[in-house]
Amino acid sequence: MDSPFGRLDPENKRNMCSVLPDLADQVILLMYDDEIDSELIRDILKSNLIVEHNLVRVESMNTRID
Repeated sequence: MDSPFGRLDPENKRNMCSVLPDLADQVILLMYDDEIDSELIRDILKSNLIVEHNLVRVESMNTRID
């Protein structure tokens, strides 16, 4: 999912986070830092959040995964 929280109000952001584990066996979520509070996602997903990575732009055609 690419940037699903951009236009949601806080209540719907929370609701979206809570259903993520039910969407599929694995979900990859791409989001911007200012879309939603990362601590909120961590708190809601708890043990369902297996790994978290940050994408860092190096150049226009080069992105590093941290």
